[in-house]
Amino acid sequence: MLFRLITVSGLLVATVACPSFGDFSGDFLASGDTASVFGGQPTSIFAFNSSGALQGTFASFGSGVNFVDQMTIGPDGNLYVDTSNISGYGFFEFNPKTGALIDNFRTLSINSGSFAFAANGNLLTSYFDFTTDTNYIYQTNLMTNSSSVLVSQPASYIFQNIAVANGMIFTTDINQDNVQVFNATTGAFIKSITSNSTLSLGPSSMLTGPDGNVYFSDGDGHIYQINSSTLNETTFSTQLPSQSSAGLAFGSNGDLFGSNTRNSELLDFNSMSGSLNGTIPLAVPSPYALEGPIILDSAPLATVPEPTSLALLAFGLASLVVLSRRRG
Repeated sequence: MLFRLITVSGLLVATVACPSFGDFSGDFLASGDTASVFGGQPTSIFAFNSSGALQGTFASFGSGVNFVDQMTIGPDGNLYVDTSNISGYGFFEFNPKTGALIDNFRTLSINSGSFAFAANGNLLTSYFDFTTDTNYIYQTNLMTNSSSVLVSQPASYIFQNIAVANGMIFTTDINQDNVQVFNATTGAFIKSITSNSTLSLGPSSMLTGPDGNVYFSDGDGHIYQINSSTLNETTFSTQLPSQSSAGLAFGSNGDLFGSNTRNSELLDFNSMSGSLNGTIPLAVPSPYALEGPIILDSAPLATVPEPTSLALLAFGLASLVVLSRRRG
């Protein structure tokens, strides 16, 4: 797996190898909760090999965690998991190779709707405040645990998923079935992309692909691509099951995988054509059922131009030592 080595200033200085999920974890991870009630407890993250066979339990959550909302590899190479309805903490950070818990923390006093990492390493979280009818995107410095509002919008927008690409934040707006775009540094509004999606049906997912473009799914089983340079939307696939997919992830071969919670399986889509290559049934152990969020081993990250200066590389490696001491 590759991850981006980020300095405190947000400057990319190198692309280096980081641990895969390891022998313990298999080829990809998927979350599940008790099959009798959606969002039931307990909730776990399971590891599967490339054929869908169960390899083991990567992590189990105790009382209070109803379901896993999202899983993402952070700029430090660790696995970050956002959970809902837990008292005290919303995020869990794991070693992706061993499954060891590194940290659990909460951004402000809220549960986020979705999260992504900015180029400077800050954690971006979306949140709708029902008391003020306001949508927020918070930015949190994980070294200091300090949070601030980056984006604030009225209730006519309802943010759900977010992704970061080309210096911009993309967020699905389930109230208007559009995608809103903001500057990732200043939070300034850039554009509202009129979408053909039906995001209001849900569930949905959003992520940045290895090509640097943004991909998201909707409740009708469609996957859309937004070109991060032109901000134009195109339909990538229409073959996800309706209202049954809450997870998207790219594999090491560039293919896009979508989860099917109805049948506990993954759908493999060709990265170029969007055509369905096949399905992978997951041996989710009883009494669990597939929730949706997935993440694949050796998933590629977007290609980013690298500086050639050795001085910058030395500075970046020194900054990594500082990053490793965050939240001490």
